Amino acid sequence: MGADARGTPGPAGSRAAARGRALHLGQPAAGGAVRGCRLPGTHQARLDPRHARPRPRVARSRRRGRAAEGRRPDFRHAVRPRRRPAPGLPRRLPRLARQPPAAERALRRQSVGPAHLRRSVARPEEEGRRPLRPATPRGAGRRVNRARQGGPPLTATHVEASERLRQVLDRLVAMSEDDYYNPYQLFQWPDSLPQEQYWMSPELMSTHGVRAADELTEQQLWAISKWESVNFYSLNVHGIRELLTEVISRIYTKGFEDTSEYFHHIIGEENEHMWFFATFCLKYGGKIYPDKGMTLADGEEGDAANFLVFSRLLIFEEIVDFFNKRMGVDERLHPTIRQVNAIHHQDESRHIAFGRQIVALLHERLRDTSTAADLLRLEGYLKRYLRTSLDSLCNPAVYRDAGLPDPYAFRRAVLADPARVELESQILKRTVGFLVSKGIFTDESIPAS
Repeated sequence: MGADARGTPGPAGSRAAARGRALHLGQPAAGGAVRGCRLPGTHQARLDPRHARPRPRVARSRRRGRAAEGRRPDFRHAVRPRRRPAPGLPRRLPRLARQPPAAERALRRQSVGPAHLRRSVARPEEEGRRPLRPATPRGAGRRVNRARQGGPPLTATHVEASERLRQVLDRLVAMSEDDYYNPYQLFQWPDSLPQEQYWMSPELMSTHGVRAADELTEQQLWAISKWESVNFYSLNVHGIRELLTEVISRIYTKGFEDTSEYFHHIIGEENEHMWFFATFCLKYGGKIYPDKGMTLADGEEGDAANFLVFSRLLIFEEIVDFFNKRMGVDERLHPTIRQVNAIHHQDESRHIAFGRQIVALLHERLRDTSTAADLLRLEGYLKRYLRTSLDSLCNPAVYRDAGLPDPYAFRRAVLADPARVELESQILKRTVGFLVSKGIFTDESIPAS
């Protein structure tokens, strides 16, 4: 029994009573189980042990002085209870689960290839997180390497140009992915094209406005337009073959680390272009005219050879795009002809944007390592290549296949006519203007035929 009817404490009651008296008087209770003190003020408070504040687990000590009694425990030495994993779960989570989110990892790492700025991943808004350190520009790292290798160091202008190139590559890669199409399913080739209509815009034909064409009949002009169309697409086949050869030989090589990823898009797109140009020539012309273009300059190597290669490719693409842009919207042409030119113009606009950036960057580096005589020699070669490219549009084999009696005499008359000179100036206006603005050409003069 804890107590009798009159409140006389028994064994258990005597301990409770003693504990209550100790708390009331502000004295330590027996056993030290519950400690109390007299609270401030005049009111005396009795503490119920059932409502006592739970004490944290503290390190045990064999020697505990009585001076510690009545104090609040020191939480600095508190020991957290060890959590046990739920049934069925491993004691230690795999490492992958403790990695940052994918969006944050994309910002931390350096992306592969030229797409350093390709995908701007939006970082989730997190409060209290320290911002990530921006990645070191690639150009800055290569400056040290080039100096260590004994080559000319990259200047601030070079780094800025390289950054512009990376930004252009970023956009072009995204556009190539968004505009991708399957040419093998896109084109529906009719069995034949009408012979009694133009296959090329009359304003773009070599006969436009020249006196030698005044005596030609409309049927002869239709025939010339057909074979000039086949010749134009044959030039595309040969130009693309050269482009593929040169780009493939440079992909993932020193100096082209940033551009190699976009090279994949160029290679894939140009391979498809060559296919539908060759298909047009073989299906509707029965042949591809042979290549009689200008070979690459011998003796050039290193940066000079790279500059000439990409300059040639840029010139070729800009001349071709002048025709594609206009024939792609000419309602006088057959829908198949319009489609071929429109599709090619869509892709070539990206290739031209890339070509201008890399040609300008390569020439800036050449100016630091080449003499004035070397730069003039390269300029002379590119101007001769421009002349050869324009003259290749006037193929005597075209006039022969169209039935003209003296194709070589007709070609000489076309090249010497002032109307032809005017058309050539329109074709080269943007290209020559760009080369002059970048200091690659010292003037706009082009050698005569």
